[in-house]
Amino acid sequence: PDALKRIAHQAIERKSGARGLRAIIEGVLMDTMFDLPSRTDVKRVIISEKCVNGEEEPRLVLTEGLPKPRRPRNTGSKKNPKSESSVS
Repeated sequence: PDALKRIAHQAIERKSGARGLRAIIEGVLMDTMFDLPSRTDVKRVIISEKCVNGEEEPRLVLTEGLPKPRRPRNTGSKKNPKSESSVS
């Protein structure tokens, strides 16, 4: 409830309507929106007033019993140490 009041207050300050509310919410959830599609262990995202103020990140409530998803490995062009020849 405090987060909703803070979002509404920011929209009033900006003199914006529904699009302004959407922009504020998208700003708060920007990083979270990119992370969530690749995760299967998140049950809920909690936004506090501090999140809206930029003082903390949204809190993720995880589903119990599900494994955490693995992050994709960096597939950059690292050399394979076994393939390098060594002189003895």
